[in-house]
Amino acid sequence: MSIQDVVSKLIAVFSPQKLVSYISELIEEINSLKTENKKLKVQVQAFQDEFNRLKGEQGKPEFKKKEPAGNKHLPSNKKELGESKGREKNKKTSKLDRLKITSEEVIPDSRIKRKKGYKDIVIQDISFSTSVIKYRLECGYDENNNFVTADLPVHTHGEFGIGVLAFVKTLYYQCRVPMDKIHLVLKNFGIIIGKSVVVKMCHFLDDRMKKELDSARITSITKTKVVQMDDTGAMVNYKNQHTFALSTAHVTVLTTINSKSMMSAMYAYTGGQRVFYSINPNFLFLLRKIVAEDKYQKYFKKFKRNRPYTEDKFNTLMEPFAGEKNFHIAHKIRLCAIRAWIKSYPRNVPETILMSDAAGNFKFMGHNHQLCWVHEIRHYRKLEALTDVHRELKDQILAIFYDFYKKLKLFKKGLVSKTEIQADFNHITGIKTGFAALDGVLLNTKKREYGLLAVLRYPFVPLHNNLCEQDLRENVIKRKVSGGTKTKLGTYSWDIGLSLVHTCRKLKISFYEYLRDRYSMTYQLPKLSELVLAA
Repeated sequence: MSIQDVVSKLIAVFSPQKLVSYISELIEEINSLKTENKKLKVQVQAFQDEFNRLKGEQGKPEFKKKEPAGNKHLPSNKKELGESKGREKNKKTSKLDRLKITSEEVIPDSRIKRKKGYKDIVIQDISFSTSVIKYRLECGYDENNNFVTADLPVHTHGEFGIGVLAFVKTLYYQCRVPMDKIHLVLKNFGIIIGKSVVVKMCHFLDDRMKKELDSARITSITKTKVVQMDDTGAMVNYKNQHTFALSTAHVTVLTTINSKSMMSAMYAYTGGQRVFYSINPNFLFLLRKIVAEDKYQKYFKKFKRNRPYTEDKFNTLMEPFAGEKNFHIAHKIRLCAIRAWIKSYPRNVPETILMSDAAGNFKFMGHNHQLCWVHEIRHYRKLEALTDVHRELKDQILAIFYDFYKKLKLFKKGLVSKTEIQADFNHITGIKTGFAALDGVLLNTKKREYGLLAVLRYPFVPLHNNLCEQDLRENVIKRKVSGGTKTKLGTYSWDIGLSLVHTCRKLKISFYEYLRDRYSMTYQLPKLSELVLAA
């Protein structure tokens, strides 16, 4: 019996509408089975790789996933979504305008009989030289007959000058040069130094720089009113941890914590400073909104005061809610107290608009939260569509979202109205494609409407948090190359070092010159907060 005979018999038994319904259900079932089969293949391959590793062999190498053929006709829109890796072309400026001529030399030519002028050629060169200074410190007895010795100048660090310290830290943090290679470079320049001294130099911390970075963070948040946050995995002494990045247009602050919770995100949001808890009208308002039960209101009203509580004192107040049964309630109460402290003390932690992805640990800002559109569209791009019909539906929805993203950019320029944006969003998220997985993603986008369309309330907010992701890229490279850090001191040093590297880059100053200036205490460069205000 041919397929045509089977189809004609089915049409005779069932109506065309029922046939279409059955075929749609069949396609959905096939799609789900294909997806499950694909996941099982990945698991089987992982088991095979583990068996090979135990036998001393190598597993199957990972290959980058290619874009499906069905997406080729779609506009990539990577530039429009903020995903372009390339930088914007700088305005054409003469090289001579950016170079500082240190010397000039006239080269004559005996062949010339009639002089017509000169042709200027600029040659750039670099020279490395070491200087060894012998300080003779005067020593003797003071008026109290105590033996005293004159102090070394401030531009020295142990047996070495500030230039060596700044050079070592620049190679280590900005250029990712390993410590043994830094030791080799110094040795080639004639610096006699031990490897242990190089390690100490790399991890040498100056609390003044941390305080200066905190001051610049507060100044930048106050100026821009926007903060971007994201997190990535970290490895500390072979244990999984998480690095949070807080980024503005001028400053980056990195904080590595052993947890990815909302409390950890709030700790990173404060710049890693000590967190306090406020029980005031702001706290009671948030508590009424988040934890609706009246008994908590009555309990905490007794402890209301203007001065914030330390963590130890607040833990004492939270003793009635200890235990696993009240864990989630206690967690929400703590969040309310910290948010009330942030709102009540804007000098320490300015209240701002938070830009991040839709992860649950970034929901502590409440209404002042814009979700990243690049992450949202990524849900559709990663969606598995294994049949031609589903691939076509996915491509159509992607094309609609790309056009909608263009409209959002026009809205930020004042060329499109709020009403039009809202109507388009409602129309897109209300589409029913018949592809269950795609309809589910559309439903999730609708649920995140308030966060995704926060740009309608705050037009100055960016539509993506790629600035923050770029700041985390160095941490990812460090983790992949060296497997992370080994000690708490090393972790803290990398957080501060990379934070200063990114901040100097954003403020367009040399990281090396900044370190030399601060370690020598000459302070010829302005404070980071002053540079933020001038930017």
